[in-house]
Amino acid sequence: ILNFSQADPETTRAMFLSLFDESKDLADRVAKFEADADAMREQYDDGTWKNHYQNANAISTYLWLRFPRKYYIYKFSEYRAVSLALESAFVPKKGQATQNLVKGYALYDEIRGHLKQDDELLALFKEALTDTCYPDPELITLTIDVGFYISKHYQKKKATKGDGWFPEDYHPGITTAQWSELLEDRSVFYEDSLKIMKRLMDIG
Repeated sequence: ILNFSQADPETTRAMFLSLFDESKDLADRVAKFEADADAMREQYDDGTWKNHYQNANAISTYLWLRFPRKYYIYKFSEYRAVSLALESAFVPKKGQATQNLVKGYALYDEIRGHLKQDDELLALFKEALTDTCYPDPELITLTIDVGFYISKHYQKKKATKGDGWFPEDYHPGITTAQWSELLEDRSVFYEDSLKIMKRLMDIG
């Protein structure tokens, strides 16, 4: 997005003005922002812009930063994990990013409704806040955090309590430093295998 703003600041500004226009339909705004990013990349690509990275995750982050009392950060792997853990009727599907985001927001609204009624959790949350914290009056960011916890930790604990196929004390015998070296070694991990590793990381 910084490259876009340097190549064509007015068009980039117009993209954000359109995205933040609350009088328009959310799904249309998200789809337009991504389409405009596609057009910008085609117009200004100097051979190095293989991906503009303006996907639903990035776009939802812009919305959250601009309207932190209304919008959540969307990430496909997290929303899918949350929907499966909670046995929701809505389960995100690949290739339907805009629809997933809108329906995912509805799911998170439902979760937030339950959080608002959890006096014990709210007391812990308020106790943890300091003067330097964003107070999160609508519990939007707290809901994002709860979703993250469900996707990264709750599901893992649930799995280890199931058939025991993944023992908690298992260790592959490779240190973090060794992993880092291996991931940097292109004779071991090439571009496609790094993508697989990233997907494994995304699902916990």
